[in-house]
Amino acid sequence: MATGASGDGKPSLLSTLPKQLPADFLKEITKGFSAERKLGQGAFGTVYMGFLQDGQAIAVKKLSDNSPVATDKQFKNEVGNLMAIQHENIVRLYGYCHEAQKRVIEHNGRYILVDVVESMLCYEYAPNGNLAKCIFGMRMHSPT
Repeated sequence: MATGASGDGKPSLLSTLPKQLPADFLKEITKGFSAERKLGQGAFGTVYMGFLQDGQAIAVKKLSDNSPVATDKQFKNEVGNLMAIQHENIVRLYGYCHEAQKRVIEHNGRYILVDVVESMLCYEYAPNGNLAKCIFGMRMHSPT
């Protein structure tokens, strides 16, 4: 990892920015977004576990086409917010994918060419579950 110009051993800003990752790579590391790798699902997408070549686990969020917020807006908001806020209690954004592919589909008996956008976000994997589980899943033990 590149260090700052001052030689202080801290990573440079450029080396900490999220990386653009190809959709095929994310599909591969999640076993084709298989059910066995699914970690959870919400209104904005489904999260899968992926494993990098070095064995490190990451969480890959595949944004939903039918989310309550437009996919492009959701993508921009999440990337912008996670890049602006860095805190020990917020997972780190490692990378992203925002790829448009041309596909031919049939519509009303005619074939048309459409752009299909794949939007995914890659996060640091948090092994203790999601925030809702941490907040609502824990029961307070009363002293005996």
